[in-house]
Amino acid sequence: MSERFDGKRILVTGGTSGIGFAAAKAFGALGAAVTVAARSRAGLDHALGALVLDGVAAEALCFDVCNEEEVIGAIAGRTFDVLVNNAGTHAPGNILDIASETFDTIMAVNVRGAFLVARTVAQSMVSAGIKGVIIQTSSQLGHVGAAGRASYTASKHALEGLNKCMALDLAPYGIRCVCVSPTFTRTEMTERASATSKEFSAQVSRMPLARLAEPEEIASVMVFVASSGAAMITGSSIMADGGWTCL
Repeated sequence: MSERFDGKRILVTGGTSGIGFAAAKAFGALGAAVTVAARSRAGLDHALGALVLDGVAAEALCFDVCNEEEVIGAIAGRTFDVLVNNAGTHAPGNILDIASETFDTIMAVNVRGAFLVARTVAQSMVSAGIKGVIIQTSSQLGHVGAAGRASYTASKHALEGLNKCMALDLAPYGIRCVCVSPTFTRTEMTERASATSKEFSAQVSRMPLARLAEPEEIASVMVFVASSGAAMITGSSIMADGGWTCL
């Protein structure tokens, strides 16, 4: 990727590990000023230290994406050129057994939290006249179903729908909204699952590329989406699923 992001400000929620941290590092390596956001102060301190060691201009914001007052208090008055709306959660469960509280938590973080952050950032973009980019971390399960994944799948389908409507509402202001939909990605959570669950390993092996994605591979897609080379992409979803949804 030859295009740089010097002078651009990037906000990455869920930016302390996995795809979020990889995105923060990738944008920072291309000259962007990166703000990582998460609920955990300890996690933010660790991520910030690692980014600074890599020469990234970075700062941290500590807030809960589910708390509207915290979201507005942290973001309002700040301007960003790119939002990587990455904070999310997941808990497997058969539809017969999953607790209502679990469903509510997943929807609160993955849908309501994404909405609160995107709306607040979009408002600041419009006020400042910034023709920015809002990137939503979706999933291959935003496009298909999977047994035992009802809550997560519902949340990502909702996020895909939200993204389409946001793209229509914000297009007059020159703001693009794009989902990036990864497959299973090598994070601490998926590493544990692949080591202990035969079902999980079987799902990965059925993918045409038959491997986990690396966080850096998903981050590189996000960098492309934010670049001028993707200037006509909005309201859609970029699949980075190793062919999983082809089956």
